[in-house]
Amino acid sequence: MRRTVSLGVGGLATMVVGSLLFAACSGDGESERPDDTGGAGGTGPTGGSAGSGVTGGGGGMTGGSGGSAGSNTCKACMPTACGTDAPPANIINDFENLLIEPATPTFGIYNAADDMGMPILDPPWWEGYFAGTFAYPAIPEACEGLPDPMYPITRADASGELIVTGTVGTYSGFGIWLGQCMVDMSGSTGISFRIGGQTGSGMLKFSVQTNANQEPVMCLTGKGTCDLASAGACTPPSVMISVPETPAVVTVTWDELTGGSPSASVNTSEVLQLQWDFEWAEMMTPYEVNVTVDDVMMVE
Repeated sequence: MRRTVSLGVGGLATMVVGSLLFAACSGDGESERPDDTGGAGGTGPTGGSAGSGVTGGGGGMTGGSGGSAGSNTCKACMPTACGTDAPPANIINDFENLLIEPATPTFGIYNAADDMGMPILDPPWWEGYFAGTFAYPAIPEACEGLPDPMYPITRADASGELIVTGTVGTYSGFGIWLGQCMVDMSGSTGISFRIGGQTGSGMLKFSVQTNANQEPVMCLTGKGTCDLASAGACTPPSVMISVPETPAVVTVTWDELTGGSPSASVNTSEVLQLQWDFEWAEMMTPYEVNVTVDDVMMVE
């Protein structure tokens, strides 16, 4: 039986104040959420990879420049050192052990587990491995002072699966951010996940963001080493995958993920987030999507 703890953003921030990740990183006063055109994306509650959408970079949960200076009234973060963890029992996210309902653009936390892979249901679960979900463009939190997007993508938990729905009318996608910061997956050969549904073309772009291809994140010291000015682009390695209508297991090996910048391939010792992007280009006709994802695993 799944145990669920329903906390608002304020309640969660109070629970872990002074701890690791959970205050929104306001930084330069701009929105920390992917906007409709891309920008600095987010990995986890405090920011993440550059860009979003099929044509550029890994979007994120709470990153992205979309607001004018001074428009963000969200609580600033407390800078914390970026650490490295590893998923127990090769489970990245099986969408069980839901701790925080994914009812806002910011939170949807699963899989807190100890070193033996046993669920941790009580504090301090945030000191071990956990993972969360995001989708973009998302309805912004009130404190961000931003209008709702015309074509929001929503995510929901149902029977231990991630369900992503909406209308794609701009750069759109969804993914998994990883706690506490970087995750070491170097003992694996790739990633598998059960996926199915309607994606328009039947294809998605799957990308894996790593520290080398991430712009620095103010809230997590040591997170992001990509210098956009010298690199020209900070984008994760990716591969196009076919998505069946009936969910089936898809396996992606690390060497299939290419085209990142400045690092073309995946450094498996510093994984930040996983992302699936819907196909989109200017002048395309908006289309409906309904995708189910489950059992995201490392492959030995």
